[in-house]
Amino acid sequence: MNDKPTPYRGTEVSAAKSQEDIKRLLRRYGCGSVATAEELEKQEILLKFTHLIEGSDQVAVVRFMARIPPVEQPRRTRYNTNPARARLERQEQAERRAWRALYYAVKSRMESILYGMETFEEAFLSHVEIVGPHGTKITFGEWALPLMRQGHLQIPDRAEG
Repeated sequence: MNDKPTPYRGTEVSAAKSQEDIKRLLRRYGCGSVATAEELEKQEILLKFTHLIEGSDQVAVVRFMARIPPVEQPRRTRYNTNPARARLERQEQAERRAWRALYYAVKSRMESILYGMETFEEAFLSHVEIVGPHGTKITFGEWALPLMRQGHLQIPDRAEG
């Protein structure tokens, strides 16, 4: 049995409200072009926004993907519960959880930037879109993490370069 608490399990904040909170938060911190989407077949939600890179005229495109948690099976069901309706309610709850988690992920990064703990670029680097192989758009993290896991993401010694 998993004893870890499930974040945002009981949230009653609607997905639409969380999306609006995210947009408001990003506008407050000077971000532009905010888009949200849901890929229900993949059970993912998407947040995309732009931000001017400090000391540059370049714009970073940031892409966050969050997984919608699997629908939990009820421990008990009431006698008169409609199974289809109950499943739909659990699916909506899972979507609310994912959007709320995404809101707090962005909010905590923005607050650490405001506090001076890190820059925007440091906070969001792994989520910045870059051009990958064959012109595809991938995030820096999608490119760098597999290399790092394989031990190929290393900076050469200055004497070698």
